[in-house]
Amino acid sequence: MTFQQEAASWIFPSRLSTSPIPSIAVNAPSTSKLPLPNPNVNPTIITFLRHCGCPFAEKTFLSFRAAASAHPSINFVAVSHSDQSATNRWLEAVGGADHVRIIVDSERELFARWVWA
Repeated sequence: MTFQQEAASWIFPSRLSTSPIPSIAVNAPSTSKLPLPNPNVNPTIITFLRHCGCPFAEKTFLSFRAAASAHPSINFVAVSHSDQSATNRWLEAVGGADHVRIIVDSERELFARWVWA
């Protein structure tokens, strides 16, 4: 990540229209990028990463990757808000994704489906 990209990450991102607060027994948001329930029918755990290079995102991801290795019967999905090339470079720098599925969501469309105002 360049210095300019790193500095820009501290700027509050544009506001998105978000989903309404879910009711009890309502299914999690499903999209073509992230179909739920997962076709393999196993439980799915999802984390959203602020941006590649964020120390909090990195700590979250490393813990998440360790949990994915320890629990192969669970789907672990990390959603990156960085673009594909930055995500690829970051994954290489932190040792790869292993058993975590990575979804690049630089426009934060999935994020808007999962965050309730």
